[in-house]
Amino acid sequence: MKYGFVDGSEREYMWIGDLTVEGDSLHGKVDNEPEYIHNVVSGQLVSIHKDSIADWNYTRNNKLIGGYSIKVIKERMTPAERAEFDKSVEWKFD
Repeated sequence: MKYGFVDGSEREYMWIGDLTVEGDSLHGKVDNEPEYIHNVVSGQLVSIHKDSIADWNYTRNNKLIGGYSIKVIKERMTPAERAEFDKSVEWKFD
């Protein structure tokens, strides 16, 4: 899942992995290094309310389900960047 962390006036959306669910909360680890904020680090354990999820994804039969922000970013890539990205992931897009 993806969540928007806030640090002062900055907001940065980052993926959270290794998820567990407890009631209305999801617990996991920050999956990437932040670029703009400084109050969160990669690997940090966090708890997020289910209503705060900004994006989500999973794969079924090697096909990406969800991952809407990934799809937008991919559309903005050059053809060469897109080809390189496709080689770097195991799953396929619609």
